[in-house]
Amino acid sequence: MNNVALKGRVKLKKNIILFTSIILVVITFCGCNKDDEQSNVANAGTPVTETEVSVSEMDFEFSSRDLDNSYDSNNATTITLGSTIEIQGDGAENSEGNVCISSEGTYIITGELTNGQINVKVSDTEKVQLVLNNANITCTDNAPICIEEADKVFITLAEGSNNNITDGTSYDGADEALGIDGAIYSKADIAFNGTGTLNINANYAHGIISKDDLIIASGTYNINAVKDAIHGKDCVKINDGTFVIDAGVDGIQSDNEEDSTKGFVLINNGNFDITSGCDGIQAHTVLKIKNGIIAMNTGTGSGFSSTDSSGQPNEA
Repeated sequence: MNNVALKGRVKLKKNIILFTSIILVVITFCGCNKDDEQSNVANAGTPVTETEVSVSEMDFEFSSRDLDNSYDSNNATTITLGSTIEIQGDGAENSEGNVCISSEGTYIITGELTNGQINVKVSDTEKVQLVLNNANITCTDNAPICIEEADKVFITLAEGSNNNITDGTSYDGADEALGIDGAIYSKADIAFNGTGTLNINANYAHGIISKDDLIIASGTYNINAVKDAIHGKDCVKINDGTFVIDAGVDGIQSDNEEDSTKGFVLINNGNFDITSGCDGIQAHTVLKIKNGIIAMNTGTGSGFSSTDSSGQPNEA
């Protein structure tokens, strides 16, 4: 039997929430301030009317490659980080301590980069797979992983690996002007999978941010971020995983306001422990949760939750 335990603060700007196969849901609709709109709380079993968004046109699916964490190490380019960067294979080069990837393919990254970047810039029809295998990447003035252009990038957490991504408290002025605002930053669709662990310390802004779709199929994620921990403009789709999130603003957010088929958050399964200064989960259009355990400790506090600690309704 599916089981969802959800406690904390959730915000949907269009006040539409869609739940399926839910046993227990305890949620609150509110923003960062007490005066934010609170309405249309949907409990388990409450029908949802598609009034303002095109739910039937939303892409709630995962591709086979999203879910496939395999890779061919024999045909991959290997990148070993260190005081000197060693690259074996085609498609990548060392540019003054930064690794620049310019061709479609699979790249296995291991070792430690103390102040540099993995930069992906391929054509908008090409796909890239980055396999993090005990990779520790720090960049003090930019995004440690920056995807400038691609059709889609897959980040695979190798089995048994422990990977660390850390940025600084400020970015180079040119990078700020380009709108780069996350420790893992992507202008293209980005998908995470694998069975390893990814630790992100985002000291400048967001932990993971995509200007398109942000997909997480599996893995373990420990994210500390000054702003949002997980931010996908067009959508955030999570199939499974373990998440420990400490965010200065929102834990998980999707905020596309221009397209009624986007701006949604989908959670199929997973274990979530979210501490956030504002909303635990924020979706501009639809939040769809099918299964999982979600615990949230959010900024406004329990006074705004729909029930108190004993399960009794809070007074309005």
